[in-house]
Amino acid sequence: MQQVVASQPDILEVADLVAIVVAPSTVVVDGEVVLHDTLVVPEVEAVLASAEKALKSAFVEVRYVYLTPVAERRGEVRPRRSE
Repeated sequence: MQQVVASQPDILEVADLVAIVVAPSTVVVDGEVVLHDTLVVPEVEAVLASAEKALKSAFVEVRYVYLTPVAERRGEVRPRRSE
């Protein structure tokens, strides 16, 4: 699934991707993607719709896709600084 999403034009990186089986033959995909920072809102919407369509075509079990554009890959949880 990660490769399908990553292969979409204007997706630079798949920062996180999770597939959850919620019922027999029903999968929800949730993830974060890094996009080119030059895209405007309609272009972002088109990229995300294209990724959703590609996932649903490649995996018939996928019913819902929630992809969130993020600025960059989120690292490990940072320890809180001492106050």
